[in-house]
This record gives sequence, structure tokens and C-alpha cells, in this order.
Amino acid sequence: TRAAAGLLLRMFAKPPQGVTLEVDGDGELGRIVAETDVAGSLRGMVAGPRVELPKGQPLQERVAESIGRGSLRVIRHLEKGSYDSRVHLEGRGLSQNLAHFLAQSQQIRSAVVLGALPAPEGIQAAGGCIVEALPGADEDVLQQLEVRLSEGVDVSRALAEGGAAGLLDSVLGELERGRLEEHRICYRCRCDRERLRQQIAGFSQQDRDYLFEDEGGRARDWAQLDCTFCGARYVFEPGELEFSPEPS
Repeated sequence: TRAAAGLLLRMFAKPPQGVTLEVDGDGELGRIVAETDVAGSLRGMVAGPRVELPKGQPLQERVAESIGRGSLRVIRHLEKGSYDSRVHLEGRGLSQNLAHFLAQSQQIRSAVVLGALPAPEGIQAAGGCIVEALPGADEDVLQQLEVRLSEGVDVSRALAEGGAAGLLDSVLGELERGRLEEHRICYRCRCDRERLRQQIAGFSQQDRDYLFEDEGGRARDWAQLDCTFCGARYVFEPGELEFSPEPS
């Protein structure tokens, strides 16, 4: 999903300052959020991060099931405000739903391939590719691409073995290509202790008191909050969360 957000950032005629991609499906994965910005920072979270893969079931089919039906929302963060578009999930994988979004919201004819290769310690490789059919594109070339993509592209394996160049080889084959620009991306979370403290200080007294209770409802002298994106843990004492209005 983070790779998808990074790719979408470059698909708009005028790239925004950042893009947030939200998938809200009725499957086991639940709500999925991915964010990126022009500096190349990526972060993401998923409500149901653990999904079992039955033996023999194709991964793409399982992912589509785990997303389910719902909505796909793309928010473009501009210098002045933001703009968002929403389409219905079609009950397919994220790649097909992104292609559906580009066709419905941006009138872009495209093919999207995404993949991730799991490893015992995490993800070995993840990424994707969006192929856009520009006005006046050779229909014979487009047909070659459609046939190639219909046969299936092992995105994760191509990335693990050959990086971005290996993925392009798998998608484009012998078609002529050129490099227009290149940008580095990295995982970077924007969570900040002081900003979080200020947000909590604005809660009602009842809500703040709730943070200082354990699961049994017993009072304690500290509150613990975890970032849903990176898992960073922040601990606060009661005095730190007292609301202090800005001087007028």
C-alpha cells in the first residue's frame, strides 16, 4: 500500500505535496492507510495486520478477499488545503482497484501491478509499477502489454532479484524505454511526542482520566500511547496533559 501511495504521487498532472491512500474494506485487513510526500517519506498502517494464507490459495486472491468491499479514498495534500476522491472497491486486489480509481477519477487508462515478498524477519521486497496509456499510444504496443500483464507478473520476485530495473524488464519486456526522473523513498514516521501531548491536552477531562486507567479501571500515575504507524511508545505523567490555553 505504501508503494501504491508513492506511485500515485507521480500520476497527477501537477504532483501534490503529499498523498494519503485509505482503503476501508469489510475484509479481515479492515482499514488500511498509506501516506507519502514529495520528500520521499513513506508510512502506513493496517487495522488487521495478521491474515492467514490457506495452503494452496494464491496470494493475490487472498489479498482481494482480505480487503473485501468498501471504498478507496485518495487525498491529495496541496499547498492550500486538500482534495480527495473516492471510488467503490470492486472486490478485487489493490492493483485492480487502483487502476479502477485512475480510470474513474482521473480518466487515466492504466495497468497497475503491486507485490510484496515476505521473509522470516519482515518484508524482503515490496513495490510496484503503473503503466499509463498516453494519448496517441500505439495500440499494437498496448496490446502487447495487455497480453504480457494478463499472463501475470511476479512483482515481488522481480524486485527481490533485480530491483526496479528487474520489475521494468518483467513488465515491459523488450519495449524501448527511457528514464525521465528518479526519486529516493524511505520509511519515515512523522509522529511527535510534543504534538501528541498537545492533542491529548485538548481532550475532555473525562477522556484524559480514562487514559490513566488500566484495563481493570484502576487509576495509575502514567498513560501510555503507541503510534499506529511505527509503533513508537510515548508515556505521559498526569501533569503533562493539563490543558493550557494559548494567551489571547
